[in-house]
Amino acid sequence: MKTMGTLFWDRINNWNLMSEDKDFSYASVNPCAEEPLPSGGSCLLASINLSEFVKNSFTENATFDYKNFTEVVREGVIYLNEVLDEGLPLHPLKEQRDTVRDLRQIGLGVMGIADMLIKLGLKYGSQESL
Repeated sequence: MKTMGTLFWDRINNWNLMSEDKDFSYASVNPCAEEPLPSGGSCLLASINLSEFVKNSFTENATFDYKNFTEVVREGVIYLNEVLDEGLPLHPLKEQRDTVRDLRQIGLGVMGIADMLIKLGLKYGSQESL
């Protein structure tokens, strides 16, 4: 099965953190297109499983552990930055090493949203889940 999507370069160019720098431009995206990349850029991505932060799953006392989640986000950013530094010498081109070192493009995403909601006893898409 082939999946396709739409990529809006105008939004990427206008809504990115570097949009005020007129000398900066993106050249491509990574294979899944969630990370716009400049020439020589490289993406380093990780995900946090939200369902693992539910305490007292499947009970009326189920809650989301925001304190632990906040700490994992902080640790995840540190981890990705350390992996980025460790991998710098592995990029074959100087342009890649320089771009990755200077721009430090990392992405920390989430997964397990539906499982988290099930554990919390919330209906997906309900006002409370939002």
